[in-house]
Amino acid sequence: RVGVAQVEIRLKESKNQSHSTMPFRGARPMRAHSSSVLAAGGLAVASAFHVPLDGAGVRDLQGRFAVLEVPMLACPLPKEGQAEEWQPHCAHGLTKAIECEYNGFQYSMEWYFATMLRDNTQYLSSRMEDADFVYFPQCVSQVYFSLRAQFEMDHWSAIAAAEVEYLVPLLRWAHGHPLHRRYSGRNFWTVFSMDLGRQDFPRSAAWLEHWSVGSLTGSEHWMHASGFLHPGTGSTRPEEDEDGCWREDTVPVAMANEMFPARNLRIQDTVISIPSRFAPEERTARFDGRPVLCFFAGSPNSCARRRVLELYSNEPGFDVSTSFLGDDAYRERLWESRFCLVLRGSSHTNNVRLYDVIAHGCIPVIISDDFQPVLDAWLPWKDIAVFLPTSSIPRLGHILRNDIDEARRWEYFQNVALPSSESAPRRVDELIQASGGSLDRSTLWSGLSAARVFHWHGTVFWILFFADVLQKLTKRMLGGSGGVVSFSTEQHSEPNLSGREAFLWRREPWWHLPPVSAQLPGGIDSSSARTLLSSLHWLHSTIRKRESRLPGVIVDCGADAISESAKLFETFGGSAPSAGQVARTSEDKQVCTRPLGVVALSIEPSATRLEELRLAGRAANWDTAFAWRAELAQLSGAAGGSSSISSNTTTSSVPLARRTLKEAVRLAAGAISERPLARPIAFLLRAGHRCGLLSALHGQLGSGDMLVKFVLLSAGGQGRRTLDRAPVVKGLLCFCMTSSGRLHPVFGPFADSRSSCEGDALCGWEEDPDLDTLVQLLSGGGFSAGPPPARWGAAAGAEADGPGVLPGRPGARHGRFLYAAASSAAS
Repeated sequence: RVGVAQVEIRLKESKNQSHSTMPFRGARPMRAHSSSVLAAGGLAVASAFHVPLDGAGVRDLQGRFAVLEVPMLACPLPKEGQAEEWQPHCAHGLTKAIECEYNGFQYSMEWYFATMLRDNTQYLSSRMEDADFVYFPQCVSQVYFSLRAQFEMDHWSAIAAAEVEYLVPLLRWAHGHPLHRRYSGRNFWTVFSMDLGRQDFPRSAAWLEHWSVGSLTGSEHWMHASGFLHPGTGSTRPEEDEDGCWREDTVPVAMANEMFPARNLRIQDTVISIPSRFAPEERTARFDGRPVLCFFAGSPNSCARRRVLELYSNEPGFDVSTSFLGDDAYRERLWESRFCLVLRGSSHTNNVRLYDVIAHGCIPVIISDDFQPVLDAWLPWKDIAVFLPTSSIPRLGHILRNDIDEARRWEYFQNVALPSSESAPRRVDELIQASGGSLDRSTLWSGLSAARVFHWHGTVFWILFFADVLQKLTKRMLGGSGGVVSFSTEQHSEPNLSGREAFLWRREPWWHLPPVSAQLPGGIDSSSARTLLSSLHWLHSTIRKRESRLPGVIVDCGADAISESAKLFETFGGSAPSAGQVARTSEDKQVCTRPLGVVALSIEPSATRLEELRLAGRAANWDTAFAWRAELAQLSGAAGGSSSISSNTTTSSVPLARRTLKEAVRLAAGAISERPLARPIAFLLRAGHRCGLLSALHGQLGSGDMLVKFVLLSAGGQGRRTLDRAPVVKGLLCFCMTSSGRLHPVFGPFADSRSSCEGDALCGWEEDPDLDTLVQLLSGGGFSAGPPPARWGAAAGAEADGPGVLPGRPGARHGRFLYAAASSAAS
């Protein structure tokens, strides 16, 4: 394990201010030596490689951050009927607690970032509650490797267990933290050591949506869209070029497939680097004495690598092979070479080889269709590296020998290895102009090189990275997009894979949809609510045929209007529609053709309204279309008893029976069904505002007993349903109806506990696969796609995640509602 040592960086204040020193802790026990130095009052001016950060920008980093102290204990299970409450010192569902430690240079980024912030207190707010930006310290990669070693799990089982038992419980806990609620998480950030970041941990993706996430992968569109490709090599998009390696190297890790969800880079995300085990030395700054034109050594474990080895193994001037060299021999090859190739291997193109190359003054030639560099908005990458698409590999020799002359190589080399650059004045002018004059020319940070920036033992990388995070999170918190412009994948549509079967699952943009639209007066009378009822009817009929039993009673309680009850019973009294008919969202009235064994119960607390309901039922022949019973009662949490009906419900004094839901349903079912009801005893409870206090029904809804399968909270004439009054029961997930007929999740992490629906809301059980079926059915017509891949964290049942995953972890599978089926045409 590598310790953390004190490193002093000499500081020089601009404009005749005095010299001073400031302690800075580095990530390795080595002393950093810098020719251009950072000052609290500004930056020393030098004619060199500049970045768009001046003295004011550096000062602005101080006192802005906090490192969250995450719990190491699991909270006790709540009592039956009680909701989980956020506690500052424990996390619900946490079963794997671990102290983050150094885990090797390639998989310790999670530890590095937390350690750097904790040890450099000048960046930390004196009081956590005053911090603007919050780092979430986690080491899920360490948990993953521990699970693999201890339980001999395969990769996917270890990923699932690390998420379900460690990462998701901590993310749920973070969502309840006061600092998170301040900006709905837009002030939070974290990093992942695993290559693909969000993609590697799909069960956590929904919880991380608003956060800034640092990972090795950036946008798969950056190479083509940045304008940095070598002239003449990027005339076509990579997916349209048959000569490249896009299909073999990029598609499996960027587009949706059975192993990974699609790449999900957000505009606030950051690309991180890997610390090289080599430090720049004097030979790094040697321009001459490099007899080898191009060097590469590595395994042939990607399409791009195999093509390079095939074409250039025997090419004069090229030293490319699969030889595994010791450190000394490897360094000699790097120092002797003018250009060094950076290619995708078993890991992403942004691998440690890039930083090894830079540390030795060799100009990186990045050949990839899926690469975005670290700090791309801050460093002059166009003058640091040569960028080529994989389709240009056959022309590589010509490009290096003929397109890049010695003058151009000198420009690259200065930015890679030297603390000075002839292009510095032009760079300064460009930066000042791009900032709109907000940068101070006299304190603009200079004297940099790529070798110095990516030497993690020093300070430069960390300061620039913190500045990048600050700028991106500030834009997110303010809701704007000003400042340094980062490339956004949202500007690009997904390519069409000709010759490849379209994958039938897409990611739902829940956070980017407009607010849930208000239903029409009468709630259930709108087309979207009608579609929901048709879908529930289809599912009711499907379960009855599949299991040869009555799926449960349809309970209508306290409807705000007779028309609401009429629409409900007309829907369930007719023949069940097909899945395709439901998906087409037809507004035509369904035709009653034959009863399908539906048992229905109306519970009405008003004697006057009850009589009106019975008259409507007789007129519509409800008793012949299905088995229907109406009862004058008030639902309550305690069994038995009666009370007089209050004056606001009827004009007469009639004893009003108080029934538990269980009593009412069993009474109705026993009177009209000879066969005993299996659980759930109620398929659907549709509750209007007059139904009673739903919070009293906790124990009667309970997931263990599964007394009610679905709860439909009707907005009725009031138009809005506030969900903080809904039954707060462990495992019960609620959705709002959107104007398009979809079910919009209104539980963590998609919404907070104070959410309300502009219209009806539907609740179902987290572990019930029929809830997933219903959501899929309403997701756009792609029900035939089947369930999303289990490796996406999108399966409802615990068994789909493989051995070692403990079932029933709260919130671990909420993220599956990120994914929706799409029709083949839509795909």
